[in-house]
Amino acid sequence: MGIEPTRSDDWLPTETLEFPEGFLWGTSNAAHQVEGGNVNNDWWAWEQKAGSPCVEPSGDSTDYWNRYEEDLDLCARGGGQNVHRFSLEWSRIEPAEGFVSQVALDHYKRLCDAILERGLTPMVTFHHFTTPQWAAAEGTWADAAIVDRFARFCEIAAAALGPDRLPYVCTINEPSVVATLGYFVGMFPPGVNDADAQAQASANFVRAHAKGYGAIKAVAPEAQVGISLAMQDTQVADPDDDAARGFAEFVDFRMVGFFVDALRTGWIENLGPVVADEEVPGLAGCGDFVGVQYYARFVADPSSPMFTTPEPEGSEITQMGYASYPPGLGVCLRRAATTELPVIVTENGMATDDDKRRCAWIAAHLAVSHEAMTEGGVDLRGYTYWSTTDNFEWALGYGPKFGLIGIDRENGLARVPRPSLDFFDEIARTNRLDPAVVAEYVGLGT
Repeated sequence: MGIEPTRSDDWLPTETLEFPEGFLWGTSNAAHQVEGGNVNNDWWAWEQKAGSPCVEPSGDSTDYWNRYEEDLDLCARGGGQNVHRFSLEWSRIEPAEGFVSQVALDHYKRLCDAILERGLTPMVTFHHFTTPQWAAAEGTWADAAIVDRFARFCEIAAAALGPDRLPYVCTINEPSVVATLGYFVGMFPPGVNDADAQAQASANFVRAHAKGYGAIKAVAPEAQVGISLAMQDTQVADPDDDAARGFAEFVDFRMVGFFVDALRTGWIENLGPVVADEEVPGLAGCGDFVGVQYYARFVADPSSPMFTTPEPEGSEITQMGYASYPPGLGVCLRRAATTELPVIVTENGMATDDDKRRCAWIAAHLAVSHEAMTEGGVDLRGYTYWSTTDNFEWALGYGPKFGLIGIDRENGLARVPRPSLDFFDEIARTNRLDPAVVAEYVGLGT
């Protein structure tokens, strides 16, 4: 028994793979991770807190707030990317409850216009991990009041941006991560270790998605609106280990299954005694797509301090500590497709200092995505790589390097395009994955 070593190389394409006409190609970022100076949200307070698990504060980050045009120019330079995913910072738009900053709204309007001017399509995320401090003080996502507060924010922001700037929208980014790391593990704000609070937060996230979806569609009825789910391929090293298998099923349900089931059925179910089963109005099939965010497999081990089995020797380990396991993306895409919604890979990327390995990651995960689309029946509409630039990786700070564009933090935050940006642009421009191009950028045979 056991798990096999895993590397991107085992899933590189052996023949040219064509993607459908109109396929979305782009990169993703998130406001707090790149803008800098988001002093009014719960993460800023969390970073400054005594005993914070954050290795460093976000500070000025990459100054995307002021330098977004530089990044967009680099995204557009290859002529292949056609979408750019970013997030609105709720705490900039509504820094105090009821006060709406026109300055912040005008900024995001200019950002959308800059994206459109470069031939890219905005994909706007309304909540990406961060919540205004005034809302956090009221219990944040464990408090049912957050649902209407978020819906009101969606209404305000959508009305300000207008339908022409909202072709694609993600309501909420990775709700299971916020619910689990914030309310059960205690690594994210508010730093709670309470399974009941985690269940309440999970329920409120799906309620907020349904209400936020309705608020956005009322302003922009033609917008393609979805939720982006953190997904993982949950496994056990020994299928005969009943304890490990039961633990894996619990983790998988709380992290993935609950949210997929809720989108499919419209019900909040099986979250335990503190959250009663209920049908949520408008939740069934709520969305025009579902976003899949995949990085790793999770090999459950309840006896481990980290609840997971270490990857075997010979596996390709990223700077985040997990292994490159491309087939897991195929598992997640097929699972997302059970919602009967179209699917977009809204995040997938590798933190590494070896850019050739980043290119191998991209190629292998795209090859798996193509197989899920052509042989697995998944209605896959696009792929946005995480991330546009290196950024603030939450509690891990600026150590992990995900970007197709590097950030020289010792030289005025200078942008340093990596060969992986050219590689990704070549795929996007040709709308295909060519083994010869892969070999060139991955360095096979050298």
